[in-house]
Amino acid sequence: MILKLISGKVFNVFIKITAYKNNDRTALTAVSLEDGSPVATFTKNMNEWPCPSNHAWIKDYAENEGFMTQLINGGVIAAPIEERISGYVKVFLCPVLI
Repeated sequence: MILKLISGKVFNVFIKITAYKNNDRTALTAVSLEDGSPVATFTKNMNEWPCPSNHAWIKDYAENEGFMTQLINGGVIAAPIEERISGYVKVFLCPVLI
């Protein structure tokens, strides 16, 4: 997948699916295909909110702005089924498709 950062920099990445250690919820990160370095973390571990299996809370603010649309267009996640406020920002509950 090609991932474009808000700064305009472009990375060729693969999406790594892992689980948060404290609750086994889905975590999604982008890892560079060139050198294996981490590029971005797409998810936020929201312990206080429900999160069904094969879903993840996606952050789409600050350095992650625009990533949710790229993940939807790339077939990684489906459109959000819920949104909530976390502090001063919104996070989105999305089905994970991969």
